[in-house]
Amino acid sequence: MTDGYCAGNCPDGVMAYLKTLVGSKVSLSSIHLHAPFLDHCDGETHVEFSWTAASKLAEELEQGAPPRRHLTARSLRLPNDRAILRADAYCRSGATDLPFARFLSVETGRLQLLFEEQSILELR
Repeated sequence: MTDGYCAGNCPDGVMAYLKTLVGSKVSLSSIHLHAPFLDHCDGETHVEFSWTAASKLAEELEQGAPPRRHLTARSLRLPNDRAILRADAYCRSGATDLPFARFLSVETGRLQLLFEEQSILELR
């Protein structure tokens, strides 16, 4: 993990925790996702990809944000003028898919993972 930041205002405790995560090792393949800051998946990881406009993603995330927090593509560190590839990861345990991780942006050499309190972890 190379960076952790908040698209809006995070509590000081969250920011301090994000700083401790920088340098964490992450393992990612088509069926496996492991990071010390994610819950363990006892099954296989299943990822679903989709395209969306960065501005539309910001609007979607803003609905779950605390009042008076305005999220934009820029505050998410995403380009406002183009579509981005995003992904939702699920832990498949038996016949059930459980939400596991949400990637805001999937680019060659760079992933942005939505984390606690709407913080964002950047993986390279």
